[in-house]
Amino acid sequence: MKNKFTRKVLRSKKGFTLAELLSVIGIIAVLAAIAIPVFTGSMKKAEEAVEVANARAVYGEGMVAYITEEKIKTEKTIDGKTYTFTYEGADPWEITIKKADGSSAQVYNDSISDFSKVKINGIANDYYE
Repeated sequence: MKNKFTRKVLRSKKGFTLAELLSVIGIIAVLAAIAIPVFTGSMKKAEEAVEVANARAVYGEGMVAYITEEKIKTEKTIDGKTYTFTYEGADPWEITIKKADGSSAQVYNDSISDFSKVKINGIANDYYE
């Protein structure tokens, strides 16, 4: 009788062992260790892409204002940053981006209009080539 009861309890025992749970936790930890740096790098590239897209938009607006109204300076605030476009005819254009606190964040100044060679925070923008 006792033998039957013991076999029944052992057979009906369901669940995971501690070793199985620890191995699953280890696998999840390894995947997280791989995924977090990849995600962080993607976020940085996305922020840089937004910065360049905003500079492109201000460049386009500034050129239209220069052609139609002969304005050499155009300012636009996007996400707390003020983009100032300056263009004086034959001279190269310049876009200065200032943070909300007034400190200068980035300056784009070149005769290029495709923005593939701009620098973000002093780093060449190879991501867009």
